[in-house]
Amino acid sequence: MNKKLKAVVFDIDGTLTNSISWLDMTRGLGASTDEHLSIFEDYIDGRISYPESKRLLLGLWAKTGNNSRQFILDMYGAWQFKHNAKTVIETIKGRGLRVCLITGSMDIFAESV
Repeated sequence: MNKKLKAVVFDIDGTLTNSISWLDMTRGLGASTDEHLSIFEDYIDGRISYPESKRLLLGLWAKTGNNSRQFILDMYGAWQFKHNAKTVIETIKGRGLRVCLITGSMDIFAESV
């Protein structure tokens, strides 16, 4: 069995970034993070279902009028990564390794990263 390292996997939130993308997105869209957290807590505590929590969160974002694809992509483009994230990724790639990113965030966020 070849035990040679072939890839390095990073979770984006809190590893390559300084924060959690879900709350940053809510804040960036101009919606209430308190409402967002209340929806999340209601879901975690079993007071609402996953589909209902998703519907409420999407509704919260839609109320801002900022939930267009272009607005969201521009917002992501302005987010900052940890000061050494780019150097770390370039170093890993420079050693011939693959870089894999995982996230529990939105697909559009992962794609933009």
